[in-house]
Amino acid sequence: FERKLWDSKLYGLFRNMFMMATRVLVDAEYNGAQVNVPYLESLEVKYDKLVSEKDKDLRKVKQVRRIEKKLFEDKKDALIESINIEIEKLRKERKAAKKLGNKKDKKRIMAAKDKAIQTRYNKITRITAGEFTTKKEKEMLEPFNFASTKQMNELLFLNKKGFRFPIIKYTEDKKTKKPTENPSSAEDVLIELKSKDKTGFISNLLDFRGLSQINNTFVK
Repeated sequence: FERKLWDSKLYGLFRNMFMMATRVLVDAEYNGAQVNVPYLESLEVKYDKLVSEKDKDLRKVKQVRRIEKKLFEDKKDALIESINIEIEKLRKERKAAKKLGNKKDKKRIMAAKDKAIQTRYNKITRITAGEFTTKKEKEMLEPFNFASTKQMNELLFLNKKGFRFPIIKYTEDKKTKKPTENPSSAEDVLIELKSKDKTGFISNLLDFRGLSQINNTFVK
């Protein structure tokens, strides 16, 4: 082992840095390491507040409010459409029940289908009126997610309600290493887009990402 280090001209690094660090690690393993708990807790409070403040700054921008509303409407329309598909299926099942020979079974099945259809109509009425009760319905009320690649692409590049910045480059497929059809919103792209942004959104987004990474990776 030492011969390889000598041949690679790494022995000095190993002897003077790694061996010295080993002593510190051994000492920590035997005696433990002091941790300033109150300081760490204060850091968590500090960075939670900084992240929250940047999040609020981002949401003040009109493009964010518009895209958030658009995404909500799209989710609501998609949910209502899925309910209408369920209703159409139930109607077909009800129609098929009419052909049953047993009158008792026919009456029971048709009554059940009528009830199920009416329940779904009531659900559509409730959703249209802005009343959301189930978990799936409440998910529509979730605020815009700045960590969502899909939502950020809509906001920055694709949706006419968003910024419509020019697409500088596309993301790369991890397996094939070829460009995908998804626009990139990586840091280098955002830095290049800063000069085209008159709202300060890009600058705040970069700060938000940096603070979030520090908070999630090191503080928490």
